[in-house]
Amino acid sequence: MSSDIISDARPRKAIYGKISKAIEVANRGSEVVGIDGELLLSRLLLFDEVVVDSTNLGELPHLSKMFSVPGLEELLSRNVLKLVSQKSFVITDVAMNGKRRIPLLQFDEGLATSEDNEHNLGRKFRCLLKISGLSNARREELEGVVRANLIKQSPSYGSELLKQIRKDLTSNIELAKTILCHRYPNVPSKQLELKAYDLGGMQRYETNLRAMLGITLEQEHEMLAEVVKATCNLNQRIADMAEYDAISHFEASEAPLLFGKVHRLVGQLNPRFNEQAFLRVISVTEIPKLIENRRIDVEELLRIKETDECREFRSWLATTDKIDDEKLKHLLRGFRAKAASFIATNSGKLLRLVVNTGLGFIPGYGSLVALSEGVADSFLLEKMLPTSGVLTFLNNSMPSIFVSASES
Repeated sequence: MSSDIISDARPRKAIYGKISKAIEVANRGSEVVGIDGELLLSRLLLFDEVVVDSTNLGELPHLSKMFSVPGLEELLSRNVLKLVSQKSFVITDVAMNGKRRIPLLQFDEGLATSEDNEHNLGRKFRCLLKISGLSNARREELEGVVRANLIKQSPSYGSELLKQIRKDLTSNIELAKTILCHRYPNVPSKQLELKAYDLGGMQRYETNLRAMLGITLEQEHEMLAEVVKATCNLNQRIADMAEYDAISHFEASEAPLLFGKVHRLVGQLNPRFNEQAFLRVISVTEIPKLIENRRIDVEELLRIKETDECREFRSWLATTDKIDDEKLKHLLRGFRAKAASFIATNSGKLLRLVVNTGLGFIPGYGSLVALSEGVADSFLLEKMLPTSGVLTFLNNSMPSIFVSASES
């Protein structure tokens, strides 16, 4: 493998996040109307495990359509795909009937948990009725597999989360200042004064915001409420990653808030970059159409995840930010993309001759062709795609996982 390719040694064991496309329905809450198949496929290929932040298990009919019922059961049983249905929500700035019970500039936090008890699970599993052609007995089997593999929060999750949140809100003043100045760029950080007092689980703040900005007490409270909410969200993100031993998305601007002094290191591990690169790359191929119209063969998917071509593809993704859209299309479409796949075959020597001389006859791709811009193409093929593994993966391996929607 070329030394130009970055090593695929970065930890990518598991990723946690949502894949559902949901709408809010009156008196029923969130209802899943689809899943992001391209995003899910990228996670399955780029990570060893995918932990789904489920929306009431409403993804199940769509997952069964994408993988078939046996395929979905295989992914769950092998722990390649995991579902988290139970939810915990941090409540901030508590109000009763629209009225706060504590003074302004004072805050209290609580935790609400929607547990996966029998009643809640029974309601959630009604979504399996949407899987057409599934007998009652088969539906019960699928429900059993899902139940056996659901991930639940540990008993200490909520108490530890609230403990950390309250500690940060009273002790980590620098974090509060950073969030405040990040959310409100008009706040001069050097002149900002902020003090926090621990009231036995609650917090009270004192600032000079009103004097500096000429704002009201209510406006000052709203600004601090944003700080409290952001601190809770950041801590819950970290708690979720620790709970499920999986990294989740974060914006580049969030890294300093999330991880303090190690944000430069952690920023490089943000799964968002590779996922966005994956979606950008496949957007110029036929793969999105295959995802939309065909079913994924789980056994073939699991097989190609372990191939050298897949590992090389993962490494190459980290370099695609250096390739503009036009060059990327040129690399992945048409004759040269197909021809580059021959590098790994017995026709490899012939392909090298074609690229170097500008003329050639490639079996299966028509008659004599002229590569008039041979120097530019040679550069693209040799430098930006140092070996054939990337195109072999895109042209051969990935399409091989798709089967007719009628196949199981």
